[in-house]
Amino acid sequence: MKLTEKQRQIIHDLGYDNAQEFLQHYPFRYEFLFEKDIETWKKGDTVVIHGQLVSSFSTFRFGKNRSRTSFKVMYQNEVISVTMFNMPFLRASNYSNGIVVVGVVQENGSLVSKKVTNQPLDKVVGIDPVYPTKSHIKQHEIKRLIKKILKNETVENIVPEKFITDYRLLSRKKALSMIHFPKSQSEIALAARTLKYEEFLLYHVANALNAEDRSKGKAIKISNTLINSVINELPFKLTEDQMKSLTEILNDLGSNQRMNRLLQGDVGSGKTIVALLSAIPMIEAGYQVAFMVPTEILMEQHLHSIKKLFPQLSVKALSSSITSEKEILSEDIIIGTHALFQDDVKFSHLGMV
Repeated sequence: MKLTEKQRQIIHDLGYDNAQEFLQHYPFRYEFLFEKDIETWKKGDTVVIHGQLVSSFSTFRFGKNRSRTSFKVMYQNEVISVTMFNMPFLRASNYSNGIVVVGVVQENGSLVSKKVTNQPLDKVVGIDPVYPTKSHIKQHEIKRLIKKILKNETVENIVPEKFITDYRLLSRKKALSMIHFPKSQSEIALAARTLKYEEFLLYHVANALNAEDRSKGKAIKISNTLINSVINELPFKLTEDQMKSLTEILNDLGSNQRMNRLLQGDVGSGKTIVALLSAIPMIEAGYQVAFMVPTEILMEQHLHSIKKLFPQLSVKALSSSITSEKEILSEDIIIGTHALFQDDVKFSHLGMV
């Protein structure tokens, strides 16, 4: 399917990478555009009226390129006052066979119009999706683009056919068509049910894959004797919270689950020493440990502190100016900024970051 440059820009500006992804740009609400009996109107309702124009268009201009146009429409044997902003070029001769107005009901029963047209009523009434957008992207541009994608792109089912049948779901293409261009509230509900099931299924599959991936980790043999001896040699005593955090991390390392932890604490609360102590069993098992820091100044400070606390470990700082990989790869602990993750930096046996 060929997209215009503007359509590609719309997809990009609204946060999507391609046309298929853009189909998941769902409406955040719908406007139900139908004729209603005047007696049922409430302030704030969006209504459609189809009647005869019984006045001329009276336009008042104010400010720069701003205007207010007023006119009257006979609808259900009552004269409805309508106001429309910034449409100064309306001509009564265009509406001699009738006028359709989409407007918001005001306190006094008048309408502030969103749309005035001489199209047949059946071209106007219906359910109108309203999308999240940005100031430079119009609603009609989003609708036109989604309609084009649905018409021209192949939309494959994500949910297996058996589940679609067993749970009475829609095909993915039909669900997307109905969520974007519904003909009734029941279609919205049916489409939402299918798409929520799809999202729920993907969530559980992702969780299962993550669990399987985590189970592929390798347990590290933890020597409590070594850890305790290192802790006892520290020039300060660990706090209760530090010991608790360290114990949890060591338990993770001793299991076959891959560890992915956030160690959170205030400045000066001792996060670094906990991280360093957790690195000891990794180093003892023959792995390297990488410490990433935000600045080279902090890198030098950590280098000095680690060498002072753990003189038995080999430690190296990796700055952006270092180019010798062989020297770096021989160290137990490597400290660096984002330079740690350059393409030309190789680790011989990285076990913890």
